[in-house]
Amino acid sequence: MDTYDEISRAKYAALFYLSRRALTERQLREKLEKKEYSPEIIDETLEYVKELGYIDDRDYAQRYAKDAVELKRHGVSRIRMDLRKKGICPQDIDEALQELSLDTSDALRSLIEEKSAALDLKDKKHRVRLVNFLLRRGYKFDEINSALREMEEFDFD
Repeated sequence: MDTYDEISRAKYAALFYLSRRALTERQLREKLEKKEYSPEIIDETLEYVKELGYIDDRDYAQRYAKDAVELKRHGVSRIRMDLRKKGICPQDIDEALQELSLDTSDALRSLIEEKSAALDLKDKKHRVRLVNFLLRRGYKFDEINSALREMEEFDFD
């Protein structure tokens, strides 16, 4: 098979993947590597889709962060970790988070209200369970503590 055919197949595969869902550059590279395209073909294909504007890691980071706060109610730490796993460079992550100036306090309060309805927060074990849940969601301990104080629930010292 000649190189032109392989490049065409790689571009078609990349566009197919991107038509199904947004991907980061690293995610698309990994998908093309699984198809066993050569590194040169993959690099050329990635340049092609970038020129078309189908891959933009900074834009991906902004959209992901916005959705993670509004829909999934994740904290900044969790968003940062998830984006790193997806191959977004730290500089793009920082810029995306700064540009959005995310306010996670509403999401944190709604999570606390939702979870505290099912837990007896007078029980220390339940309080610890709530705090651990929120920590896994990417909220910092001081954010959790101040939100709980604001809500006049409990303070954890």
